[in-house]
Amino acid sequence: MISRVFLLLLLCPSQIGWSQVNPKTLEKKFTDWVTGYVVLVTGDTIHCEMTYSPAVSEGMLQVKDEFTTLALTVKDVKTFYYVDSKNRPHRFYALSVLDESTSMKREHFLEYIYGNPYVAILSRRTLELKSRNRQQPSGNQGYRVSQTDVNYLLNVISGQLSEFNEKEALALMIKKADEVNAYIKTNHIRLKKDLDDYIQVFDYFAKLQ
Repeated sequence: MISRVFLLLLLCPSQIGWSQVNPKTLEKKFTDWVTGYVVLVTGDTIHCEMTYSPAVSEGMLQVKDEFTTLALTVKDVKTFYYVDSKNRPHRFYALSVLDESTSMKREHFLEYIYGNPYVAILSRRTLELKSRNRQQPSGNQGYRVSQTDVNYLLNVISGQLSEFNEKEALALMIKKADEVNAYIKTNHIRLKKDLDDYIQVFDYFAKLQ
């Protein structure tokens, strides 16, 4: 029997901005189906099969039950969670991110990478089609998919997102600046792009609280 929440989605399209899609077409594009939980903007929670793709800039979540396949956007979902085929947990949140090209904020699905009660690291994966700079035997230009992960820092207390860099990281730990700076110097840590270095410092900062 179709679930109550799926029935809500079908009967109330004005509340949820989903689009129904052809299941056969969907299967061709998204093949890694897993079981997890989706929390909608309505507050309802769905336990269902799902698949996620960063093929569109804000991310696209597909969900289905026995009868229905739906495409959900960042306007429909607060958060979703699943464990992949390699037993790795994944949790995503719909959050507003500054779009540098337009200087406006847009909602995106961001994946939770690390967190403590004060600081979290979130990431947005983007895909871009790039030329291989050589012709294929058929005479057509060859292309490849380029994958980029853009990381963000989250002030857990205020909910404020910021860029992932040393300046913003240290600003989040300003209350313990002396101890943190001494720890970084003693352990020869350089806060560049390595997530492990940031996580090490954030773990130390959390222990100081």
